[in-house]
Amino acid sequence: MDTPGFKDAYASVLEAFVESQGEQSLMEAAEMGCELVHAGVPPEDIAEIHEEALRRLAEKSEDKTLLEFVQRISAPLMEMLMAYGLAFREREEERRRAQGQLEASHGRLEHMLHGMIQVVEQMTEVRDPYTAGHQARVAELSTAIARQMGLPEETCVSLVDMTARVHDIGKAAVPAEILSKPGKLNDSEFALIKTHPQVAYDILKSAELPYPVAEAVLQHHERLDGSGYPQGLSGDDILPEAQILAVADVVEAMSSHRPYRPALGIEAALDEVSSGSGIRYDPDTVAACLAVFRQNGFAFSSSA
Repeated sequence: MDTPGFKDAYASVLEAFVESQGEQSLMEAAEMGCELVHAGVPPEDIAEIHEEALRRLAEKSEDKTLLEFVQRISAPLMEMLMAYGLAFREREEERRRAQGQLEASHGRLEHMLHGMIQVVEQMTEVRDPYTAGHQARVAELSTAIARQMGLPEETCVSLVDMTARVHDIGKAAVPAEILSKPGKLNDSEFALIKTHPQVAYDILKSAELPYPVAEAVLQHHERLDGSGYPQGLSGDDILPEAQILAVADVVEAMSSHRPYRPALGIEAALDEVSSGSGIRYDPDTVAACLAVFRQNGFAFSSSA
């Protein structure tokens, strides 16, 4: 705020009030004083501005009756502004304290949530040692893709990370011997595997995680052309977070060892998503994934 300019305006309003002795000018002076309070000007400074305005009026007039009138209305007006200023300052301090407490509480809840996510992640992978670290690596790639796509860090990127870290929690309902079977799965076994997104959704939905974590987990095996599962969704019916997760999941899975085959390598994985771009996988997501590897030099960390 231009405080000197406001001081001049305040003085002009008081002068107009004195000349007209009109109630409207008095209200304008009071409103301007309140605006100073809202702008963060301390009540003591407002008093100084008020006194300066009165001094200017005194210099312009020799009429003692008029000056007495100014002094008479000055005190109540200043008292009102001071009282208002002090009350406003107290409310602001209380609001800041409440905001600080809310932010601290939010931080604790977020820390607890991430702790819970880590526990779930570890429990899932204990039952499936061949995919140990899979969810963490998918989260690593998913967040890199989301950032490459320019998604907001505090909302989309953090939710993509959270979603990736629990996307296979539904495998807890699949028998361990199927998860670690070294040969090809038969139809009934694969049907059991295909239940894991729905199981994960049911678990996560009851936990009331932020939207769209549960929904994206449910959709991470859906494909753009409708060939995925469990709902056979296609096109824009698939959430952007799920489309990111789908690409990252395929790339990580193909580049890593599995019970039924050795690792196929990053290039084979990138060829798969590239050949399926616009067919099975979202083209913008695939383009971002390719850029992450080929332009940014992304590599899965050994600690993931």
